[in-house]
Amino acid sequence: MAAKGGGLNSKRHKLGALYFLISGVVFIGAVSQLIVGVFLFGTGPDLESTANYLFCCAIAALSVWFFRRGLRATQPSAEDVLQEDERPPVLYLRSFEHDSQTRAVSDHKLGMPDFLPDPRAEDTIAPLLNTLGPMIALGRPGEKLPETGAYRLYVNDDERRDKVRELLAKAKLVVLLADAETADALWEVQTCLEMLRPEQLVLYFPFKPKVQEQVYSRFRDATRTYFPKALPENLDDGVFMKFGENWSPQLVHGTSKNRAKSDYEALLKIVSDLTPNFKPPSSWSLLSTPKKFAIIGIALIWFVGIVAIIYFGLRGLMNDI
Repeated sequence: MAAKGGGLNSKRHKLGALYFLISGVVFIGAVSQLIVGVFLFGTGPDLESTANYLFCCAIAALSVWFFRRGLRATQPSAEDVLQEDERPPVLYLRSFEHDSQTRAVSDHKLGMPDFLPDPRAEDTIAPLLNTLGPMIALGRPGEKLPETGAYRLYVNDDERRDKVRELLAKAKLVVLLADAETADALWEVQTCLEMLRPEQLVLYFPFKPKVQEQVYSRFRDATRTYFPKALPENLDDGVFMKFGENWSPQLVHGTSKNRAKSDYEALLKIVSDLTPNFKPPSSWSLLSTPKKFAIIGIALIWFVGIVAIIYFGLRGLMNDI
């Protein structure tokens, strides 16, 4: 189990600052190499320019890795957040195996560099849920750095179920990443149905389209006797399921063809139903920090590249004159 305390937080924050510094240096190196390569090898589909592009992508990917480590190292603890934020928490329940579960934004990453991975499913919902209340999850025992997304709370294995019950009693909303792979996961479903009102529970199915219905089918079969009313036979591309009166299940869909936007629209409907007169935050504030970093970085590459092209172009023109 990860240690607690201000000393550990201070050390982690210093480590995070170091990760951010390394990430910045590596990223600047990638941008510099890309620009130099353009002028040395051009942009044609030849071996040299292709090798330069792939090399820069590898360097940029390394920068993203260091940046993500920095985010994890500087992630506040759940204890600190709950002390400062008196709102009822939003509890995120999932099997630890799903901490790496990604949510494909679309079938094709339109205009996005290949080195940018699909976002983690948890990271895509955390910004909006944190506007409702601090998003809390139990941390994986033994992990050295907490994941991003929900704020982690660490307990011993034998305390896990008691802590889940304690958090359920306080939660404004519970988002359960639904699977039927472990006994703990099934226990969490049963306990949610025992302790929560129907409108407090949301099932989350952020799986890839090819396996989503298979995972859901296993979950539905394993929990068939748990729910007072039968779950739908299919998800029909839905990612969220909420519950109405007498635990009547309702799939919540977005309207956008882009999965990220569609998920946001569906989750926004759920949050708005729970909070009258809810005002959605700005799109920029809801972007995850890695995505903001990527957007700023890409804009920087374009800016520096355009400036360099103009500079060297004018310089060549002056030499010709």
